[in-house]
Amino acid sequence: MSVKKIPGEIAFEKEIHNFGTLKDGEVVAYSFKFRNKGGSPVKILKAEPSCGCIEVKFSENEVLPGDSSFVTVIFNTSGEWGNQLKEARIETSNGKSLEIQVGAYIDNKQFNNLLNN
Repeated sequence: MSVKKIPGEIAFEKEIHNFGTLKDGEVVAYSFKFRNKGGSPVKILKAEPSCGCIEVKFSENEVLPGDSSFVTVIFNTSGEWGNQLKEARIETSNGKSLEIQVGAYIDNKQFNNLLNN
């Protein structure tokens, strides 16, 4: 009788982070913690940001069953204004993809001046 191996599966503690109000030009980062809740090692193969204003960093090492790791999203607010929601699609070695998001309200004085004149 063969034993079927349970694939690795990434589960994020939370999939969205709100930075609150930021000033135009700030660069902020948030690390999304995840755990492998499957029965086999799993790793992140790639992360695709929704725009050039975010950068995604992660370890290329396998995460063993029950272990945790992080995906860090770095958000550069230069040139942004108002409510912003940015995503990154995470592809894993088990063939699945997940999405994490960061949000913020960007206070951009230059843009506000244009609107109010």
